[in-house]
Amino acid sequence: YETTGDAAYNTAGEITFIKPWFDHPYLLSLIEGLWTEAWGYRFPSTPPSLLLRIPMLGFALASLILFWKVSRTLFTQQAALFSFTLFALSPAFIIGQRMVVGENVIVPMLLASMYIMISKAKKWYVLLPVLAAAALLTKMTGLIVLLVIGLWFVLQKDWKSAVTYAGIGLGLFLLLYLPFVYSLGWNEFVEITSKQTFRLLGWVNPAFIMSQPGFHHYIFFDLSYYIVLVLGFAGILSSKASAKSNLMKFATFGALLLLWITSAEQDALGWYKLPFFTLLAVSTGYMFELIKPAT
Repeated sequence: YETTGDAAYNTAGEITFIKPWFDHPYLLSLIEGLWTEAWGYRFPSTPPSLLLRIPMLGFALASLILFWKVSRTLFTQQAALFSFTLFALSPAFIIGQRMVVGENVIVPMLLASMYIMISKAKKWYVLLPVLAAAALLTKMTGLIVLLVIGLWFVLQKDWKSAVTYAGIGLGLFLLLYLPFVYSLGWNEFVEITSKQTFRLLGWVNPAFIMSQPGFHHYIFFDLSYYIVLVLGFAGILSSKASAKSNLMKFATFGALLLLWITSAEQDALGWYKLPFFTLLAVSTGYMFELIKPAT
């Protein structure tokens, strides 16, 4: 391993940077690295946290726009406005979207792929594998985008398209990721990955999701968190069967399953919940239409 450290950038001069590091794929690091380099901050200096969060604001804006597009395609204007208001004004989402985490890059890619599919904009289908690969290059849990894309075609029994788009997305990810891994050291990658697998993962009790409000590793009190949780689940369970509602239903439960498998009660890494809660926030529109049907 190559190590580097500079007491000028560390309060106690005790921090050591290790290279290579394979905690996650490189897209988020590349985005933040290019952004901070443009402002003159070079490794291993520590840029101001405000500067680091500015790219996240761009992804948050994209998420807001795409959230509205998805909701408006699924619901009446009133129901779409209801779900959008919950998503846009929830303190948990507002704070969570400013965190420098891969989930905030994955969410707009997830919403973009869902909008392309439910609006049946076939001319944009070519972007689906790109969105899937980009999500995976951000974080391995970006797999949710690949799964949702495959799910859309499976629900329509279009097996050929499911294999084609999912396969191209996965192939594009491997094409862009494996050479990078190999260039930094294949043996190191295998060793570090094997050590990462010893981390405690999974929940003992699925009700754990009720015990930790917010998207942080500390307790965050916010009623909107529970409103989204309750109305989102009630909405997808009460929605009428259709290709679009089935996609929302299976995608939401798929995101919950992925969260259950990859998260940990011991760590309570709340930002893992952002993609799942974004889908739940969309699904609150179903509950609004049930309570106040369109006239």
